[in-house]
Amino acid sequence: MADVNQEHTTPDSLVVDRLTICAGGRRIVDGVSFTVPRSELVGLVGESGSGKSTIGFACLGLLRSGVRREEGRVLLGQLDVLALEPDAVRTLRREKIAYVPQSAGYALNPSMRIGRQLADRLSADLPKDERARRIAAALRDVALPDDPRFLMRWPHELSGGQQQRVAIAQALLADPELVVFDEPTTGLDVQIQHQILQLIARLCAERRMSGIFISHDLAAVAEICERMVILRDGKVVEEGSTAEILAGASHAYTRELLASVPSLARTVAAKAAAQTASAGDTGKADTVLAVRDMSIYYRSHRAVGPLSLEFARGRTTAIVGESGSGKTSLCRAIIGLHSHYEGAVALDGERLAPRARARPIPQRRRMQYVFQNPWEALNPRWTVNRILRQPAEVLGLETSPGYIREQLEAVRLPAAYAQRLPDQLSGGERQRVALARALGLKPDVLICDEVTSALDVSVQATVVKLIAELQRELGLTVLFVTHHLALVSELANDVVVLRQGMIDCHGPVTDVFATPPTEYTARLIELSPGLESFGYRAPLQES
Repeated sequence: MADVNQEHTTPDSLVVDRLTICAGGRRIVDGVSFTVPRSELVGLVGESGSGKSTIGFACLGLLRSGVRREEGRVLLGQLDVLALEPDAVRTLRREKIAYVPQSAGYALNPSMRIGRQLADRLSADLPKDERARRIAAALRDVALPDDPRFLMRWPHELSGGQQQRVAIAQALLADPELVVFDEPTTGLDVQIQHQILQLIARLCAERRMSGIFISHDLAAVAEICERMVILRDGKVVEEGSTAEILAGASHAYTRELLASVPSLARTVAAKAAAQTASAGDTGKADTVLAVRDMSIYYRSHRAVGPLSLEFARGRTTAIVGESGSGKTSLCRAIIGLHSHYEGAVALDGERLAPRARARPIPQRRRMQYVFQNPWEALNPRWTVNRILRQPAEVLGLETSPGYIREQLEAVRLPAAYAQRLPDQLSGGERQRVALARALGLKPDVLICDEVTSALDVSVQATVVKLIAELQRELGLTVLFVTHHLALVSELANDVVVLRQGMIDCHGPVTDVFATPPTEYTARLIELSPGLESFGYRAPLQES
């Protein structure tokens, strides 16, 4: 990239000028330059390892241990953020720059009430009345109540969307000039995601803040960012207005990223055409898993149900709905991790005990669960070899000499990965190991709980393709929990839409998405636009 022009270096802009950052003798950010004018949001887009978060932290004056700046500058007005002394950086972060993390649930202190956490963001020198006024104003800005009862809540008493709003309110308290938003909508359902995105765009405009929006979700970036910076291996491969890039990306990597974004409308149309072509096939698969009159409770509160569902053998059923709709609760009850429910779960007509440990080994083997976050699901001290062997050992099952190699090959990983630890794998590779662990027991039913929510678009596309291939090769029945409706259209045969613990609608994906039978489902689809909604035109596929 060329040097930043002097005309762009204004007191109210963020300027990243030829920034080069090294770690372990390798350049992880290489000569990156871009500007963020006041009131404007710029999206940093790229795969895992492209340098997005490193650049974002550098704009906050933060470089992790073992990382150093080799050359370049990060200017906020006339201040070189990376040249400041630690005390000056702390003052800057308290007064002029702020950060909104990816997971507010982890970033908020679980042992402190919301009011206390907000107050700690402000200077202790401020009068008590002024602190209360600022906190109330920040909460109103993010559409949260500012009454004493809300301020006395603990983080775990808030929904995911409320937690993210609190994190944004924290960032706003000091009226910053720059806010770095680091994947702020990852893991949120489409309704909450839409609200958060609109909130961020409005606040940046009203408060004349510069904003860096780091994301792997190109549709989210397209919705609120005026410009994009596309990164690969620490370098800028393309930069320009969002409209121009969507209308005609100049770099092959950018085009590859755009093509990786699933399109609900495009996929539903393709599936409908394929169904029409094979209209003569009227065979109906038998039911392998059934949920009958289930009501799930947390203490005395009924969170889900009553509902009944049947899952057909060899088909993929997506379970979607907003946060709190009961998706994960339903799956945890099915697998035996939540036993406080009424009703029954049956596998091939045989009723299952509510608790997994009370089920015979053959039943436990036949249903496996892949969790949302492989960082939490994989023991960081175990090698891949031990991680893959452990389920068979727990169940007392014999394994063949080539067991580990076969499981890694099944998820398209080299056999040499058996000796690696989880932190030596990428996010997509960790999720493949989690899949291999579940598939090693040769289950009939595989439950995937938000397994792609934290993955960038190209890795997400790879994992979804892998699940689809394995489902066809092994004849699996897959329950795929997600908030990403475009993925549903790409992967699933059937869809169950949950709302407040009840079934809003249920049927084949093409039927439900082409002509939504309820207002709620229609609203979810409306809030899940593809890149086409922002001017992108997918290249024609060769026949």
